[in-house]
Amino acid sequence: MKWLLYAWRNVVRNGRRSLMAGGVVAIGAVALATTLGFMLATFFGLGESTIRADVGHIQIAAPGGFENDTDIGHGLDGATQERVFQVLGRTEGVRFAMRRILFDGLAAKGNTTVAVVGRGVEAMQEQRLSTVFAPVTAGTALGLKEEDRFEALIGKLMASKLGWRPDDLLTLVGTTASGSINAVDVVGTGAYSTGVPDKDARAVMVPLSVAKSLLDTDKVSRIVVVLQDTAMTDTVLAQLKQALPELDIRDWKALDPYYQQVVTLYRNIFSILCAIIVVVVLLSISNTMMMTVFERIKEIGTTRAIGFSAGEIRASFALEGTIIGILGALIGLALAAALAVVINLSGIQMPPAPGRTAPYPLVIFIEPAVYLGIAAAMVVCGLLGALVPAHGASRMPIVEALGHE
Repeated sequence: MKWLLYAWRNVVRNGRRSLMAGGVVAIGAVALATTLGFMLATFFGLGESTIRADVGHIQIAAPGGFENDTDIGHGLDGATQERVFQVLGRTEGVRFAMRRILFDGLAAKGNTTVAVVGRGVEAMQEQRLSTVFAPVTAGTALGLKEEDRFEALIGKLMASKLGWRPDDLLTLVGTTASGSINAVDVVGTGAYSTGVPDKDARAVMVPLSVAKSLLDTDKVSRIVVVLQDTAMTDTVLAQLKQALPELDIRDWKALDPYYQQVVTLYRNIFSILCAIIVVVVLLSISNTMMMTVFERIKEIGTTRAIGFSAGEIRASFALEGTIIGILGALIGLALAAALAVVINLSGIQMPPAPGRTAPYPLVIFIEPAVYLGIAAAMVVCGLLGALVPAHGASRMPIVEALGHE
């Protein structure tokens, strides 16, 4: 206890140096907490937007269905669909599930024809997945009147190419399960935006019954499973693979490579940035403490002369560095938390991610485990920053230390 009191008095006595070192620690803590909070918020937001906007938590397809997703011949037949829903009904953590049919073909209006990537959906279930399901930019949403009505939503860029206006008739042309060509007329109820220009130029969405009529099939391409909590994905995935071993079952991370690419890129960038911040903090503290140590060489010689060992001298300086690290970390993390709250409440919008058109809000997470790790790192930096210069000074001969100028 007396050593701790002695270290504290030295921290206070060398107030200017202590303030400089503590300020460096605080700045480093703010930088680390803000950087890691932004990274975690980005990962969470990207993951949830991927799940809620399109993919769901888990998707189930027939063998080869994910590689041939627009070939309805690789779809799930009626008996298999019934079995899948029975298994899902017994699986804890499943919120609901819905069917989808994926197809490609053509859409024509007047003399204009464009290639399309289509999707047959259960509109009411899709609305349960996300309140921003197929955000309409013109006209009305899908399935507001009847689920089996021959209607369609089309991408906003495709609507521009076709010269589409609400309630215009469109002709969809596709290939049936038997390989023949079929066409249906649908009412274009609205245009929507996915946030991805390439998709907006080719996307068309119809009720599930319309897609079945176009493709002349009762099969579906996939069954999308939505869970009560994203954290349950791995558990439910393992249970479904065990109960349905003959089917191809994948989670949202495997279905969306864009998420994994962004996570890998950001993790590498932020790991390097955080390492640089820690090194800068350590070097700054070491430089500041080195000046403090050399100003107290005579004091070190005196304490050595009255019987204190070199190890005790080093321990004293290490305690000083630890105290500075603790105080700087506490102040820095408090400032980082306040800054995060201000940013989260300010509603700042970030520019659209590469390949997308919609901006997203700037959010900084306040994660207790991360803050605890940062505090530990700053304390270690303070300890090492003081211990390194103190080690050299404590090994000086007592006579030389007493005569140091």
